[in-house]
Amino acid sequence: ANFRETVSGPLKRDGSFQIQGVYSGAYTVFMPQLNELYVKSIFYGSQDVTNGVIPSMQAGAALNVTLGTDPGEIDGTVEPGNLEAGTPVLIAALPDDAYAARQDMQRFTPGSAGAAYALSNVPPGIYKVFAIQSQDFGEIENRALMKLLEGNATSVTVRAARHEQVGVTAISRGDVEQAMGKLQ
Repeated sequence: ANFRETVSGPLKRDGSFQIQGVYSGAYTVFMPQLNELYVKSIFYGSQDVTNGVIPSMQAGAALNVTLGTDPGEIDGTVEPGNLEAGTPVLIAALPDDAYAARQDMQRFTPGSAGAAYALSNVPPGIYKVFAIQSQDFGEIENRALMKLLEGNATSVTVRAARHEQVGVTAISRGDVEQAMGKLQ
């Protein structure tokens, strides 16, 4: 059977936590988005798993998560493209493919074609910024769909404690549906 199980541990005063009863196997590390904090690095034993995927969990190895306190931000303007100014869009900053498993790095905000947008508390990294005529987060989280639409996205490198300005062109509902048709 293929299923997802969530395991967690209580956070101690010093910021550390321990997870009991973890079985051998593959795991994905997920941390909730925390204001002004982000996951800077993840080590499983001596293995760097900052991409969020632990290929094989072994009993007794330590999982060390280091949090950063200096996130960046992205802002800019949504160019209308084929849309009328004021048309609602969903703006998404999605991490580079190497960090696709890191849902905690994704940032979203509603916006409008022809208007300014801002994404705050963005962990450092390489992102593709999309502005899609959709309010469906399922579409944004569909990596295969976003891969087909990435030619319409804008790439940006976010550095710690830095402000990045990025213009992005809105992707119409028709373009989204055309890309979805290619997935079937």
